[in-house]
Amino acid sequence: MVTTTMPETGRRRRRRPFIASVSAMLLLALSLGACSSSGSGSNSAPAAKQASSSASLAGKKILIVPYWLDNFNTAYTSWLSRLLKAEGATTTVINANAVASRQLNAITNAINTGQYDGIIWAPIDLGAADNTVKQIQAAHIPQVVFEGDLPSSVHVPQINLDEQHSLTGAGVMAAQYIKAHPALGSAPLAAFMGVYPQNATCVLRMHSFLNGMQSVMPNARVVYFGSAQNESDAADKMTFTTK
Repeated sequence: MVTTTMPETGRRRRRRPFIASVSAMLLLALSLGACSSSGSGSNSAPAAKQASSSASLAGKKILIVPYWLDNFNTAYTSWLSRLLKAEGATTTVINANAVASRQLNAITNAINTGQYDGIIWAPIDLGAADNTVKQIQAAHIPQVVFEGDLPSSVHVPQINLDEQHSLTGAGVMAAQYIKAHPALGSAPLAAFMGVYPQNATCVLRMHSFLNGMQSVMPNARVVYFGSAQNESDAADKMTFTTK
């Protein structure tokens, strides 16, 4: 699930399926179509040529700078790049690898060179995110912030995961599968873990998954809830738990 905050409504949130966050990305498309040239080379093409394409982002270049390229962000940026490609845009993904200065340098370079028509980014340094948003806005470059959870005073399209409900659908599907295969038993037992030390976000995700399972099979329960340092460690713990 995601919650999307539109610039004209501050922190008003609406829950919706993850794939429906496409609507927030379309804000970028609308902004690009409405704003004047930011100095990007991609805007130098004749207007008639751009207008001839049915793709709303034809010829546009989009910079994507996630927090880092872990498994989730690798999948997310791939999905996003395919979505934008379908609209005619080309994308460049820069991995700042959780280093705020690298991310800021990438964005500053994009502003100074004017080579991009839009920026999609996930703030690494939340304390400095407000200023970065304003710098991008001052350059008249449309932007969408992912997982920034910025205050209402910052007017920018945002996509924030609703962790409390993020895995409910996965829990529902897991329980439905078990229910459809009686040989697996009538009491689902789940082992839940993250690849990082346990934190509040991980707890919310665990309860989200469990709630999804219990909505289908009320006797479902989590028999192991822990953390792992890496994927192989998680696999070893899962194997041990299910023996």
